[in-house]
Amino acid sequence: VRRQNKPSSFFVCGHAQKNVENMCQTGPDNISVDENIPLDFVKKTCEKYHVSFGGNLQLTVVLLLGADIDVKRNTLECLDIGGDTGFILAPGCDLPYATPAGHLQLVTDLVRDPYQRQVARELISGHQQAGETLNLSEYGRSDKVIVDVITLDSESCAPCQYMVEAVRSAVDSFKGLVVWREHKIKERESVEFMMGLMVKNIPTICIDGRIKFVSLIPSRQELIKAIQERINEKYSIKMWQHRGRLLVLTEDSEECRQTMENLHQAQMELGSLVEIRQISDPNKIADFQVNALPAVISVTERIKSEGRVPSVEVIKEWLKVLE
Repeated sequence: VRRQNKPSSFFVCGHAQKNVENMCQTGPDNISVDENIPLDFVKKTCEKYHVSFGGNLQLTVVLLLGADIDVKRNTLECLDIGGDTGFILAPGCDLPYATPAGHLQLVTDLVRDPYQRQVARELISGHQQAGETLNLSEYGRSDKVIVDVITLDSESCAPCQYMVEAVRSAVDSFKGLVVWREHKIKERESVEFMMGLMVKNIPTICIDGRIKFVSLIPSRQELIKAIQERINEKYSIKMWQHRGRLLVLTEDSEECRQTMENLHQAQMELGSLVEIRQISDPNKIADFQVNALPAVISVTERIKSEGRVPSVEVIKEWLKVLE
């Protein structure tokens, strides 16, 4: 290696702590260690011999199987111990084949970007203080559209400030139809909120609980368009949820014909889209137990539950209203 004028790195697998000093004495340019060896011990020994050192991200429990927050925590721990001089952040051995690429990208971002390191420290701190993850499955069902901006702190973070200003400017165009809030992850409640919405990057804009813009500051027009699309969607959902129809029970009589004419005229004059369904089958009419014809029955359909299993207690309340 020396004759080729190339740098060398000496790695020994396993718990080789007792051999680290001997490894340094062989004169390599770098010592790399397994995750089982304390990094602070390696640093102290290598600095004594003016040898650079590398390691020792945890492979299985963190890079392969851990959550994003575990990867960030382990990466920062290694960076804090290794320092800025003579240290190479590296896995504690060969990477498992199925290691998620996203975990390696997280490590890369933390190494290269001081801002990402600052964000990660705040997230880890908040995560340790946070309680159970909030259940936000019903979030965003109010009449108004809610725009949430998850930031480090718009008062001290330039990208966060730009994103907050973009939201403030766009929301002003909707005159009371939209509300917006900033969630600073320096606060425990904001971290819990962030975890509940499954937000992983800062800053992020969510509209009615849906992640829309991640680490990207949208133009005013882009943001207005996204909010307007949600308003339109919400209006359509509300119309559908409160849809109704009229059932008209009839027979072959002048009164029944006149009733149908009146219904259609009223519908035309209002421009109404309410369905009018005529029922003339005597067997079906008998199911309604009416005493005379024509009879008009209004039916209102409202969604009570979707995407989840309602509890028995909730169903009982629905039934009480219908009795």
